[in-house]
Amino acid sequence: MGATASAAVLTDSPAELNESISISKDAGTISVQMTDGKVIYTGTNDVEAVKAAVNAIDEGVILFNPGTYSISSPVELKSNIELVGDNAVLQGYIVFTITGKTDVTIRGFEFTNPTASYTAVAATKGLIDITNSENLVIEDNTFRNFRDYGINIAVGSTSHSNENISIRNNEFLDYGYAGVMIWKQSNYIYVEDNTFKNINVKKVNANAYGIALAKGSNSYKHSEYIYIRNNHIENNPVWEGIDSHGANNVYIQNNTVINCKVPIAASYQTSEGTYPLPLHTIVITGNYVKGNMNSPDKQHSGIHVLGARNNAGPHMNVTISDNIIEDVNSWLVSDDGGIVLRDVDGGTINNNTITGVGGTGINLNNANNLVLEDNKVTNIKRISGSTLGVEMIPVAKDFSVTMKNNEFDASVDYDAFSTPGYGHTYAVSVEGQDTSKFATSNGALKVTTLNEAQNTAPAVNNAGVTDSSISISKKGTTTTVLTGSGETVYIGNADTDALKAAVDAVESNGTITFENGTYSVSSPIALKSDISLIGNDAIVTGYTIFTITDQNNVTIEGLEFSNPDEEYLDRAGNNGLIYIQNSSNAFIRENTLRNFRDFGIYLGTSSASDSNQNITIEDNRFLDYGYAGVMIGKGASNVTVEDNTLRNINVNGTNSNAYGIAVMKGSSTYPYSDQVYIRNNTIENNPAGEAIDSHGANYLYVENNTIRDTRTPMFLAHINDDDRYPVPLHHLTVTGNTIEGNFDAEQPAGIHILGGAKASDSVTKPYMNVTVSGNTLADTADWNNGEEKAILLENVDAPVIENNVFSGADGK
Repeated sequence: MGATASAAVLTDSPAELNESISISKDAGTISVQMTDGKVIYTGTNDVEAVKAAVNAIDEGVILFNPGTYSISSPVELKSNIELVGDNAVLQGYIVFTITGKTDVTIRGFEFTNPTASYTAVAATKGLIDITNSENLVIEDNTFRNFRDYGINIAVGSTSHSNENISIRNNEFLDYGYAGVMIWKQSNYIYVEDNTFKNINVKKVNANAYGIALAKGSNSYKHSEYIYIRNNHIENNPVWEGIDSHGANNVYIQNNTVINCKVPIAASYQTSEGTYPLPLHTIVITGNYVKGNMNSPDKQHSGIHVLGARNNAGPHMNVTISDNIIEDVNSWLVSDDGGIVLRDVDGGTINNNTITGVGGTGINLNNANNLVLEDNKVTNIKRISGSTLGVEMIPVAKDFSVTMKNNEFDASVDYDAFSTPGYGHTYAVSVEGQDTSKFATSNGALKVTTLNEAQNTAPAVNNAGVTDSSISISKKGTTTTVLTGSGETVYIGNADTDALKAAVDAVESNGTITFENGTYSVSSPIALKSDISLIGNDAIVTGYTIFTITDQNNVTIEGLEFSNPDEEYLDRAGNNGLIYIQNSSNAFIRENTLRNFRDFGIYLGTSSASDSNQNITIEDNRFLDYGYAGVMIGKGASNVTVEDNTLRNINVNGTNSNAYGIAVMKGSSTYPYSDQVYIRNNTIENNPAGEAIDSHGANYLYVENNTIRDTRTPMFLAHINDDDRYPVPLHHLTVTGNTIEGNFDAEQPAGIHILGGAKASDSVTKPYMNVTVSGNTLADTADWNNGEEKAILLENVDAPVIENNVFSGADGK
């Protein structure tokens, strides 16, 4: 992969590549030359040559020409540089270190230890070693024959963090310990489209990994937003393909894991062995896991999620869906299986195919509040004792699970079995499947079909019950869900379950009405297509309340949304009170969203193929909140945000920046959002951030908005998260807006438009087809920098600026 990528890079001309320095090696002599021909190093010391190249530039590309370079001591890189290899091999135990840096790219190299074959792990260091850095890209490289880590992402103190690091399209081949290691306090790490193969096959280490997240610690924050996607991991006879020892918001998706002793494991472990807070949100979807039942190395479960033992800190909000798991668990006991969840609270296991595994299909040990739905378990291999479709082991207390429409073939002796002897039970609610092969005689399994639970609390009766009109009401702590004909769908004291039951029960083109009351949503409610949610003096609290993913024609109207806290907190993640992904024809109108820490409404994407289309956000109020009222992610089109009020934004100063309405940064690999209409909104009092912000959209129309007392009224720019700009942005119209600043506060330009600019502030692509007309600006631009004016355009090609009215602005 590395050599192929390098060859592709060098089809570019030097001007296109924009290299600042080239390094060449011939018969032991290494030379470093600037593009103007100036030679800055000639000699035989590869390390000194590379250091000279790095020290010679503040920004640009260093091109390594064909050859083998011996890096006997680490080379520290600096910010804003790109290293590119053309059939270049770099040998060393630690080759590059990146410490406290930003905007570094490394691509096209082959990295290897200098020894003929890898030895046992000797240090917690990587061929590329990263500490406390951000905005890095490691792509199209080959790592082979290394003893420690291929890429190591670490922190040295609790004040450190790593953010926005992409590791993609690399090969990690025939190595001893870990391909990619991610330590604590690392956020937004993307490990995608890589190959890991032949891991520790000589067994020089007791364990080894394809991709791993290290243990947490009580004094460090857990890593968050880790994306492990589309990787191929093959042949790890000793330990794990993908491993997490502790992180929140982990997404393990669409990977292929073949012939690994432990294919995928996500656990909660700390270096102290104590657990102050539970982990939450792990999504394991779309993976293909295949073991080898004939391997001389015994193999464990296919997918294993473990919280802190005996519910000391359960793993919360777990999703395991759409995975294929074959030929795993050749272990000598049947307590493992195809999928294992231990010490887990809340989640879904659905639409998984499990075949050819040993002993047990799905194993639940102290796992609570789960829904098992539409899973298929076939061809179970007998290891010891009976074969089990779902085994339940209630060690710590009583637990509950719902089973719907799962399939088990004749190889399964017991479709569901709960182990006796612990004094606790599993309460199983069943819908849509035969219970004749449920082992209930031991007393540890209590089975209830859902249509028998109608008059108990909590009670659900949504098997086959659908209605075009559903109502939700609350009296005291009891929440009731009724159909339009008066049939009970739910009665109990779990608001989240009540709302989920209402969504399940409503017919296509139906309406769910929330009657007066306050409803607490502890985990997100996934909405479905062709429904409307209407509030009647109803308040819904939570951090993420409704999610609309892969759906169409959803309306949310007349509700009040809020975080559960008395006062908004620091931003904690990319969470919206309403989260929309890859959906169309959504209408969010006449709601109040207040006191939230993250996003009010977030249009998100998880891949370049996602898009949100025809989304209307109108006549809402966003009041007294911490980060962003409306955040529009990449790849959205035909989005209208109009007639909303956004007021008192981050007035507590909990975040370094904050927004009224924002369009997220683009990327060279994602499509830009387009046809975005921001019209007739009123935005007031944002002392630390921006009223209207765009980091990348085509056909953007910002029209007839009123903005008062905001530090930066409008910032409309072309800024990519990978710092690459293949094409310019185009078609921006800013017309008819009224901007009133506050000369008693420090405020920059009223309208600031910026073409493509790298993190170093160098410009690369102009903004095209820009019109700024008919705007009224008063009392803006009291900034101390003389370049800040009422209207400021940078790197813009042939703009039209006409009929604007200025008063009180800083001279111009």
